[in-house]
Amino acid sequence: MSNTRETDFFLSLLPQSIAASLPKHIVIFGLGYTTNFLMQLCLYYGVRVSATCRSEQKKQYLQTRFPEGNIIIFNDLTSSDEDNEKLKEAVLSADALVSSIPPQDGNKDPVLTFLQTLYPAHHQAEMYEKNVSQKWLGYLSATSVYGNHDGKWVNEESQILAQSERGIKRYEAENLWKIHAMQYKMRLNIFRLPGIYGPHRSVFDRLVHDNASFINKTGHIFCRVYVYDIIRALSFSMALHNTTPMELGQADCCIYNLSDDEPATQKDLYRYAAKLRQINMPKAIDYKNANMSAMRRSFYTDSRKISNKKIKKELNFTFMFPTYREGLKHILSLESYEIEIK
Repeated sequence: MSNTRETDFFLSLLPQSIAASLPKHIVIFGLGYTTNFLMQLCLYYGVRVSATCRSEQKKQYLQTRFPEGNIIIFNDLTSSDEDNEKLKEAVLSADALVSSIPPQDGNKDPVLTFLQTLYPAHHQAEMYEKNVSQKWLGYLSATSVYGNHDGKWVNEESQILAQSERGIKRYEAENLWKIHAMQYKMRLNIFRLPGIYGPHRSVFDRLVHDNASFINKTGHIFCRVYVYDIIRALSFSMALHNTTPMELGQADCCIYNLSDDEPATQKDLYRYAAKLRQINMPKAIDYKNANMSAMRRSFYTDSRKISNKKIKKELNFTFMFPTYREGLKHILSLESYEIEIK
């Protein structure tokens, strides 16, 4: 960790009972913004971490920054036999696997393709079944699977109405992971995430520009979650798995919405951020007149409020940053020191 203040904060993220029940070894497929923080948290609590990235350059950077971590290149086009063998060994010895790698074209998931090569056709044999079925398996999905619900509340049982390409692909990927979990008798945990914000990824980063502006669509709400609450929720789920092990031959799938307590409009978010910064409110650009890419415009097509009641109840989970207000205040407090994320 970079300094005492950051170290103290990681210490405060997890209750002692959760920290004591974390897995001994986790494999993280895809080191991005969120999983970078997950690796930091796991390393802080003494968990052995093996994690993948896509290039030699990033591997060298990450290995220098996290010498305790085992960084492995995982890329369909460039992975070497040596890297594949290292990853295979890591997966077989790990207690937990988590993937943040998005689905690819052709209804394919590169992580599942790799995992399915690890076990022989006779995977029902006891030694293989035991190795696989006792692992915690996590997949980071997105709330875009719900599509448009006209601003109404949705939960994990709500109808899937995805119309956007990203929402459809995410839902297809979820189903592929469910099939894999059933086939190998695994406990699968799917976390549906809304907009993710945190250090170096927040509204503050856009307010620094002199011509800062935001898109305003009257009545349109967004859901979001602070990155630290994501890694906390994953830790709670892993700890629960380790304290309530499955019986052999039993498959399970838990789907959780991981969104904070208060959906809000862009206008509310920018107004509060400007107040904290003690600067003028940035210019609002009407949605109808905004020059946006088709993908960005699609974010304003779907409107829904994401319920988090299930994850609170089943994991006994409490959000450290229940609204954008607590999150933005925390980000502002971090400006006196640096958490480098690339």
